[in-house]
Amino acid sequence: MTSEEGAAPGAVPLDREAARVASGQFGVITYAQLRACGLSRDRVEQRVKAGQLQRLWQGVYAFGHRELTREGRLIAAVLACGEGAVLSHRSAAQRWELLPTAQTNIDITVPTRAGRANRPGIHLHCCRRLDPADLTTRGGIPVTTVARTLVDLATSLTPHQTERVVHRAVHLRLLDTRSLDEQLARAQGRRTTPLQAAIEQLQVREPDITRTLLEERFLELVVDAQLPRPEVNAMVGEHEVGFLWRAERLIVETDGASTHLTAEAFEEDRRRDAVHAMLGFRTLRFTWRQVVYEPRFVARAITAAVAG
Repeated sequence: MTSEEGAAPGAVPLDREAARVASGQFGVITYAQLRACGLSRDRVEQRVKAGQLQRLWQGVYAFGHRELTREGRLIAAVLACGEGAVLSHRSAAQRWELLPTAQTNIDITVPTRAGRANRPGIHLHCCRRLDPADLTTRGGIPVTTVARTLVDLATSLTPHQTERVVHRAVHLRLLDTRSLDEQLARAQGRRTTPLQAAIEQLQVREPDITRTLLEERFLELVVDAQLPRPEVNAMVGEHEVGFLWRAERLIVETDGASTHLTAEAFEEDRRRDAVHAMLGFRTLRFTWRQVVYEPRFVARAITAAVAG
């Protein structure tokens, strides 16, 4: 007998609604959500016995017979830990692609431990306060921000490992220095010295610099290198670009870390570059630090691009 045969009137539409909810959560659904879909406790138990629901943790189920993805197991762990729970520590670092981990337990942070039991396969972290600014989502999974994740990791990683993770965050353009400064200010009493040392050593921070000042420094570099003067803040298609050599079909963008080193900015920059490439323009990007401390390198790259 299938799960639909012999079901009370209205059961099939209720199952469809539950399937819709689960499909938005990588095939996972909670007991509370099942009840909200109109399924009674007896109907939930019937579906567990029939194998339509597979219990993952107390109150959390996989819907249907398909094998859960990695994302499904992560969101199931978050849902199992109740309201306000979020992926954190090494599990968050792996989600951000900052740090590979072989651990099988899933790190979850909760704002209070009250009423939350330990669950097999979940490493539960409890903090006094989980600031809303520390939370985001990554591919549909609630997760701590990169800044909060770095602070959490600093308590368990070696200084060398901390340095590598920070370097990885910079390389992926995931590090928002303003958010990190705010996070460190809130992390009173926590072990953050290795993290601060790693930041200083890798020279992640830059001084507050306005767009106008950065443009002036770059234009000074252009004049010193005896390059043709570009158009500034010109339009290419629907987008404004920093510097444009129109005849040479060359765009140069100068990126300040405080405004560009976020996941959203990273995605938008690459989309714009692709659009401009389709229009026949080449884009070179230089950081504030390269403009200021490596002007000869920047000038050589532009000279070669203009000549080419």
